[in-house]
Amino acid sequence: NGQITKYIEKPWDWDKLRLILEYSADLYNSRREIKLKNAELFKTNQELNRFIYSASHDLRSPLLSILGIVQLAKHEGQGDNKYMDLIENSVYKLDNFVRNIIDYYQNSRSEAIIEVIDFKLLIEEIISLIKSNTANEHFEIQINQDVPFYSDPFRTRMVLSNIISNALKYKDPSRNQHNVKITVSVDKETCTVSISDNGIGISPDHLQDIFKMFYRAQKINKQQGSGLGLFIVKEIVDNLGGSINVQSQPSEGTVFDVTLPNCINEVAIAQAD
Repeated sequence: NGQITKYIEKPWDWDKLRLILEYSADLYNSRREIKLKNAELFKTNQELNRFIYSASHDLRSPLLSILGIVQLAKHEGQGDNKYMDLIENSVYKLDNFVRNIIDYYQNSRSEAIIEVIDFKLLIEEIISLIKSNTANEHFEIQINQDVPFYSDPFRTRMVLSNIISNALKYKDPSRNQHNVKITVSVDKETCTVSISDNGIGISPDHLQDIFKMFYRAQKINKQQGSGLGLFIVKEIVDNLGGSINVQSQPSEGTVFDVTLPNCINEVAIAQAD
């Protein structure tokens, strides 16, 4: 309690005393340095919080305003040209990048909240938000669930949203119909989600790198994302104690298999306590 480092017995040995004093001085300096580093870390965290708030509000607001103006001009027939389309696509890309930064921050900072997840409702909401409403998009959804599934709804939504969004983003322009199949199987231990498409696929040379931060694989249709989406997906799945695997071939399509643990037993124990 008194923060005593060493006792010095009399009569002392001068060499031993010198070593004790050097050790005590090093310990004091180390503690002082840790205290300073903690203060700097706290300041950095505060600055990061302000940056994320700015990214989510001050940066996205003007982007959405630009997007609204472009869409209004196109609706009124004043922006029916390729330049308006280029502006619109660029705004979408930048907004997607900002949202990915926010998602990464929220995943790394926010604590997990375990709740029951309705996969049917969750997947329908995701599709309604990201579907481009073109006639050639076909979804097949199959959910096998006899027991409730408990996990973090926010993080589960981010995982599914990123993968389904990619399935739509990287279509094969040579196909008349773009198919996305989503299969969910839930038991008391795990939940397995399989998302497959018949899009442009990914070259085997890139498969081992697609989960790296800012990695962009060369796409056949030259679509490029932010390089954060799948990195965030992998981070979330790891944090939730799950696993993710991908199989793909160029011009054939891609299959993502995600397995997440069912926290139903943890919820039951918590309720019993």
